[in-house]
Amino acid sequence: MKSKRKGNTDKKTIVMTHHTPFDVTGKIEQVKDNKSLLRDVARALDNNLPDYWYFGHIHDGIAYAPKKVTASTHGPRIPGTCHMRCTGHASMPYGAPWALAKVGSTPPFKKSDFIKDIEFFAQTPKPDCGLHVKNGFLTFALTGANIEEAFYDSDGKRTWFRKSGPTT
Repeated sequence: MKSKRKGNTDKKTIVMTHHTPFDVTGKIEQVKDNKSLLRDVARALDNNLPDYWYFGHIHDGIAYAPKKVTASTHGPRIPGTCHMRCTGHASMPYGAPWALAKVGSTPPFKKSDFIKDIEFFAQTPKPDCGLHVKNGFLTFALTGANIEEAFYDSDGKRTWFRKSGPTT
């Protein structure tokens, strides 16, 4: 596979895929038939992580803490830090992602209820729908060397925001 980075290591890389590099918790690398999307993408980027990775597949809205990949049975350490975002909560009714909250926590979850390495997950209750939560979406805007990211509920209310500069 030919590298897509072409030596431009000073520029940020954004990858968008349907499938996920990790499980919903962001901890377990997804490998099927000895193939890893994470490792395939890194190989295409001169064995580096993308700076930002947006994916769906899992029906949740999640912002993960910056991720580093250490050596594992699936392969060696991958240089770089990746800001991963799961944006799969735009369709189908769904409930708050219990796997992202500490055992014993109950909705509505507070930041202190989140498991390690989770910055945000969509969980605005849907009125009169039991444990269902509102669908939503993510936007990002590139302005010079900055990226602004925001999650919104389906009614347009912003629920999470992050602005990052050239060094993050």
